Amino acid sequence: MDICLWPFLFSMTLTDLLILTLAAWRIANLIVDDSEEGPFGVLTWFRHLLGIRYDDKGRMMSVDSPTIYRELGRAVSCMWCLSLWIGLLLALIPSDYRIILLPFALSAGALIVDKQIKR
Repeated sequence: MDICLWPFLFSMTLTDLLILTLAAWRIANLIVDDSEEGPFGVLTWFRHLLGIRYDDKGRMMSVDSPTIYRELGRAVSCMWCLSLWIGLLLALIPSDYRIILLPFALSAGALIVDKQIKR
């Protein structure tokens, strides 16, 4: 079953849509969630560079950086906003290369299952 989002530009299968959705959520979550440090602390470093600070309970305290970093910090501190931008970028990836998003989609699926089991 194909879903044609923009006629003549591209079409995607329901499987593609699911992979892109899960990958967009996982990538946005990696960037926004302060409990995710990333390999070698790269995500923590990135958030710190953008001026994003969290308190002891994991709540975002402030975005305090020079102007350009402050605006980027605001953009990446909102899960809803960031997932929209990431989704847009991922949708532009040609279908032949979407396989690189599969690990993110599988990770997102595993996290969703884990959260449901621990309820």
